[in-house]
Amino acid sequence: IAGGGWASISMWLAGFVLFLAPAAAAVAELGGMWPAQGGVYIWSYHTMSEQLAFLGGFLSWIPVILAGTLTPVAAVAFFSYAFGFQPGLTANIVLQLVLLWGCVAFAMRKLALTQSIARGVFIFYGVLVTAVFVAGIIVAARAGSSAVPFSAGESLSFNFGKYGWVF
Repeated sequence: IAGGGWASISMWLAGFVLFLAPAAAAVAELGGMWPAQGGVYIWSYHTMSEQLAFLGGFLSWIPVILAGTLTPVAAVAFFSYAFGFQPGLTANIVLQLVLLWGCVAFAMRKLALTQSIARGVFIFYGVLVTAVFVAGIIVAARAGSSAVPFSAGESLSFNFGKYGWVF
């Protein structure tokens, strides 16, 4: 957000309204119509063909595999930086494997338990993001932003040519 200045606010709101809200509505609708484990495969199977359901289900696992391998690495690196410690190679690998297998164990739980935990995490993140946003606005209003001075025109800008990368 700091790199985009005040226009980031309008771009984030546009991204929420134009992408996240419709995607959430679609997932809620499809999940309500066919409440079963399998997500993309189940929805594709009922709305298209079996071959496209397989393709959709298969392709939906690509980001899971990538995130599954990269998230533990990033998490250990972030925690190392945040708490000022540098584990050795073996400890680093063990920590990454613990995080990875913890996520796998979480994914193997019953869907109802996973959904209830996911709801709690969603609410937590919603409150956290709102608090950070409000705190940022308060700090910027009190101290002023020396890096990017406030401009009403920029904060309401939907100039995708200039700020589209934030969107």
